[in-house]
Amino acid sequence: MDRRSSRDPHDERGREQVTPADLCALLTSQPVIERAKGVLMGYYGVDADTAFELLRQWSSTRNIKLHTLSHAVAEAASRPDPRPYGSLQSYLEAEGLSAR
Repeated sequence: MDRRSSRDPHDERGREQVTPADLCALLTSQPVIERAKGVLMGYYGVDADTAFELLRQWSSTRNIKLHTLSHAVAEAASRPDPRPYGSLQSYLEAEGLSAR
């Protein structure tokens, strides 16, 4: 009888293989995704899960990597504009991205 459980670190069955490159990409992209989520939370008045879902949907429909899109959203929001969220609004309109 095989006594190994699915929690056994040596049991490779059914476990997704994450490479060091995957982990590095995740760790370097996560802060920009969090910034973009924060921007969208403030702009749309939504929670973190909804903001992430917006990013995920936009990324999927535009075929743009989530990190790249998140960077563009955070960058647009940081541009000077006299209107609150004005530069972000301009970016979203130019890209055809909207949740409203």
